[in-house]
Amino acid sequence: MKKPNLKEIGMRIREQREQLRYTREQLAEKLDVSSKFISDIELGVKGVSLKTLVNLSTILDMNVKQNASVV
Repeated sequence: MKKPNLKEIGMRIREQREQLRYTREQLAEKLDVSSKFISDIELGVKGVSLKTLVNLSTILDMNVKQNASVV
């Protein structure tokens, strides 16, 4: 199985967050996590649990593909 590229996933999350005009703080509040955690995700420093990824994709209106990439 191909390992997910955390930096690429983080970049896509950041782009979508910015397109929706959410600040990191606003997204963190909606996701019930810290803004530091959002920053770490966007920078590819940390991955996310499946539950958090699903919640994140719902909030940002993104699709989660089976190959572990986020679009």
